[in-house]
Amino acid sequence: MDLYDDEKRLAGKTNILSARVILGYQKGRKLHLKVRHFSGVKTVGKFRFDMDKTETFKIHFTVTGGQAKLILVNAFGVKTLIENTFDGEKSLFISQGITRIRMVGQAASFDLLMERLP
Repeated sequence: MDLYDDEKRLAGKTNILSARVILGYQKGRKLHLKVRHFSGVKTVGKFRFDMDKTETFKIHFTVTGGQAKLILVNAFGVKTLIENTFDGEKSLFISQGITRIRMVGQAASFDLLMERLP
């Protein structure tokens, strides 16, 4: 099974990646990335909450080559948030404890703009 669909490896804490270019910045509640020729998995956000809550994100995710997705990883498992292309707002139920948002790619080139709304 390759990494793109291997739930056990995706849920791990280790970043496994190969990429020619990852450019970007994080400022406050905004994350902006330009990624080229990415294969692997990398954590792009981490949350720790004392109780369950719903957070809303504005997301612009455009894949121009290969396959890419964003996943949510917590104690309950792995959930695919977005695969390939998405532009809009997404409300996510985030359970108590530690939750990570990870990007997963297979020979992928993509742009990601993600903002956590107040």
